[in-house]
Amino acid sequence: MNELILINENLFIILSVFASFSTSLISAIFGIGGGIILLSFFASFLPPLAIIPVHAVVQLASNGGRVFLLRNEIHWPILSTFIFGCTIGAFFGGMIILQIPHELIKFFMGLFILWSIYGYLPKFNKKQIFFGSIISCALSVIVGATGAFIAAIVNTFKLPKLNHIATVAFVMMTKHILKICVFIFLGFSFTLDLFPPGGMFSLIPPEGGIARFLDLLWHAALPVITLVLVSVGSAAYIIRTMVLNTAQESFVSVGRAKGLPNRLVERRYILRVAAAPIVTSVMLGLAGSIGGAILTETVFNWPGMGRLYYEAIMAADESVIVALTFFFTLIYIVARFSLEIFYLLLDPRIRYV
Repeated sequence: MNELILINENLFIILSVFASFSTSLISAIFGIGGGIILLSFFASFLPPLAIIPVHAVVQLASNGGRVFLLRNEIHWPILSTFIFGCTIGAFFGGMIILQIPHELIKFFMGLFILWSIYGYLPKFNKKQIFFGSIISCALSVIVGATGAFIAAIVNTFKLPKLNHIATVAFVMMTKHILKICVFIFLGFSFTLDLFPPGGMFSLIPPEGGIARFLDLLWHAALPVITLVLVSVGSAAYIIRTMVLNTAQESFVSVGRAKGLPNRLVERRYILRVAAAPIVTSVMLGLAGSIGGAILTETVFNWPGMGRLYYEAIMAADESVIVALTFFFTLIYIVARFSLEIFYLLLDPRIRYV
């Protein structure tokens, strides 16, 4: 019996490698299609809850390879909007899949595969990319392969073939990373008990200041990770744009023409000038995070400022609304005042007379 199980496991590994290679080749040639075929293969062997995570890991490697080979062909303007929307969609998808009976997951996968092949894919315009990314990533967590959906979104830019394939690959890679993070969170919270799924403290809070503080940090881990994942994509895109725009300025070309070392040019001519708008984005983002994040606080049952503000509005509690508005305004003023000081330190061209 053990030998039979071992043979079946070895056969599954061999078939998985062959299927992964074949479907990756299909996706590399045509841009889409490989993910749906691979999903159908895994659905024949794996239990429902294991299909999508395993599929995401394999497709991450496949799309990552295409991204590396075609990195110069990626159409970057779509990414900041898509990453932000996809983060929200993956979050919603993770919450929805917990409510679906395991027996129905394969049924929904089959329906979506049939719809992807025979159905009518929606058409998007550039103003609908954000909402399309939310829907596509939520569906991806539930049914697995939404490459055709992603391709329909990217197709709004009417890109050449190589640019289209590279951009779809990058978007799919980002989507699979977020899916893996969602399933890691679900596994850690509901299976491994590594992090609590919600709340600010344990049901029986520990006694003592240090123990209570550590319990607070333990419960804050997943909300903080969620907020970081939501903002890291747009922050990386903003920083990249600022640095590239500064690197094209004439004074940078003059510095390089003088024969200055590249590290000196990057540190003094590029990063120091680009630091001001980057610090502005970071400071205002931190000020906004102090104001709370209603969605994150609601999902993790965290009693934060955003949730309190929302509840005060719904209850028409004028005193709380006025107090929180005053507090948020004060935070913004302090952030702006701090930025003025940082500008003087970062950019020697700025002087207040």
